[in-house]
Amino acid sequence: MDPLEIQGQPPSLVGKICEALACLEFWHEDRLVEPANAIFIRANGGWHKLFFDSGVVFWKSDVEPQPSFEAPEIGSAYRLVDLGHKLDLVGRRITACDAAATEKGAKVALELDGGRSVVFESADDVTSYVAA
Repeated sequence: MDPLEIQGQPPSLVGKICEALACLEFWHEDRLVEPANAIFIRANGGWHKLFFDSGVVFWKSDVEPQPSFEAPEIGSAYRLVDLGHKLDLVGRRITACDAAATEKGAKVALELDGGRSVVFESADDVTSYVAA
């Protein structure tokens, strides 16, 4: 397994309150292809964008979520989903934010108080998430 590569400065999220969490889904011909093409986390008044490409973790600060949009020329759509409310994460304190290489890519795990967590994992260049 290759070592983890991170581009950009990972934000200091531990101890901060999750104010919002959203992801941009990628749909092609009315089929969900990638559940989390880009992830947007708002904590301490600022937005942070997380995304993966070829097993590399990318962080960008001060990037707000773009709204949903259609790309009819390629039969695709990008849909913004409010994961923060859907997964009951808004208002919870982030207790851990860890990144790791995986056999097929990379992952970033967020743990929040109350036993809540969400793991974003890119495998073979498709990013999905699992919440607990």
